[in-house]
Amino acid sequence: MAARKPVIDLGAAIGAELGAEHDKPAPVQPPAGQPEVGREQRPRRAARPRQEEEAPRTPAWDARMSLTLSKEMKRALDVARVDDGVEGTVRIRAMITLWQEDERLRRRIDKLAKTLRDRDGRPGMKPR
Repeated sequence: MAARKPVIDLGAAIGAELGAEHDKPAPVQPPAGQPEVGREQRPRRAARPRQEEEAPRTPAWDARMSLTLSKEMKRALDVARVDDGVEGTVRIRAMITLWQEDERLRRRIDKLAKTLRDRDGRPGMKPR
């Protein structure tokens, strides 16, 4: 029996990434024609913690990888982000998580990857 691949808690990961975006207060602008509120009249914001005091990024995302996409793939990810607010990196992590967890989907993706590799070719990469 094959060893199981580690399972990533995608809900927590996406929630953590999306939560950071939604925690930022929206900038307040005066209505058109109104003067800007003076500095002494503005509500005071809490001081920002120093860089070393900020919480570290989630350890699950400590490895980086470069990814080259076609213009069409990039545009599709950008359009999806406009539609639902999910960043492309989060969406790609979700796809990888499904690839890790779903054996049937993994076989389909691996087959397509080998076909693309053999079709497009890469210097130094030989088909197996």
